[in-house]
Amino acid sequence: MQKSSTQIPALFTEFVQKLSALVLSEVAELRVVNTICRVTRKRQSEALRLARKTDLMIVVGGRTSANTRRLADLCSACEVETHLVETAAELEAKWLRGKECVGLVSGTSTPAEVTDDVLKRLNEMAGLS
Repeated sequence: MQKSSTQIPALFTEFVQKLSALVLSEVAELRVVNTICRVTRKRQSEALRLARKTDLMIVVGGRTSANTRRLADLCSACEVETHLVETAAELEAKWLRGKECVGLVSGTSTPAEVTDDVLKRLNEMAGLS
């Protein structure tokens, strides 16, 4: 059985605990290899840290990207309004109303230019440029 290299570490731990409880009495040996990459763990950790300090999180990346969806899920779990966008054109001004602090994070495979475009558009919408 294999788990994705972009899995949220806490969910991976939960999976391993459940798997162990199910099969340890049935098998002589169980090996678990944590394949969650360091970059993914760091980005998820930073997204959580940022989400806890903001009124709004914008996650930039592909909707079909497991990594990007997990970042959005993590931010949402912090009970902060979170929107996943693929491009700057998807940003909505109403999201910024009443918000004092907006966080921005992108998936590991999201091109820097796309993230830069989203940041530029957010600054324009907030009247910062």
